[in-house]
Amino acid sequence: MTVNTSSGIFEMEQMESLIYKGKQSTLMGVPIEKVYQQKRVDVNLFDRNNFVPTIRNNQIVTQGYFDTIKSFVDAVEKRKSSPEQSLEAIIDTYKLIESIRSIQN
Repeated sequence: MTVNTSSGIFEMEQMESLIYKGKQSTLMGVPIEKVYQQKRVDVNLFDRNNFVPTIRNNQIVTQGYFDTIKSFVDAVEKRKSSPEQSLEAIIDTYKLIESIRSIQN
């Protein structure tokens, strides 16, 4: 996914990395890199570490699914589960989605 902003471009690749590529400014309508030789700097904002096998680097954690899966397993195994993960907790979310859809149509 690519998001183009006025200051630069954000590129995300498969929820694995997030890179910011700054845009060069212009001088009287001519891009600065055409006038002066400058290197464009790409900033690596997020990159999942595939080498170190820890829970923090696991895809399930970095993509935000771990707590939901853990709560589901806890509920199935009759352990104490968080009330934020219950089905009743998402009713308001679905009501909001339905109201947005009705506005769009």
